[in-house]
Formats: sequence, structure tokens, C-alpha cells
Amino acid sequence: MDRDTGRALDMLRFNTLEWLAQKARFLGLARRWHGAVNFADATGAGDPIVADLRHDWPRTKPCPERSRRVGSAHR
Repeated sequence: MDRDTGRALDMLRFNTLEWLAQKARFLGLARRWHGAVNFADATGAGDPIVADLRHDWPRTKPCPERSRRVGSAHR
């Protein structure tokens, strides 16, 4: 997310990749957008995942309540 405009810049979605491959893609996207805030799904086992991502990219924030977020995107 752009820190000045609040605009979503990009999105990744995957669920069949191993964690290290997912993390590499996430960090690659984060580096692509330089200072942007990056949101990671924090539902289910998400809290430790967000903590791990924050270690490498401090501007990572949790994005909880997936069902609400997805539902509102289709309205």
C-alpha cells in the first residue's frame, strides 16, 4: 500500500507454495515498491508468519478478518 495515497499497488495470492518460496515472493514484491506498507494475511496461523516477514521487512502489517475483506471486495 502506498504510504502517501493509501492506494493498493499490487497483490500476491498463493496457497500451494512452500513457505520459503512464498516469503521470497513477498519480499521481492516489497522491494519492488520500496517504501510501501505490505499487508500479510494474519488469519489462522498468520501471526507467526507476519512476525517472520517483519523480521526482513519491518513495514509489514497484519491483515486480519479475511472473509470480510474478500466479501467487501466483490461489492
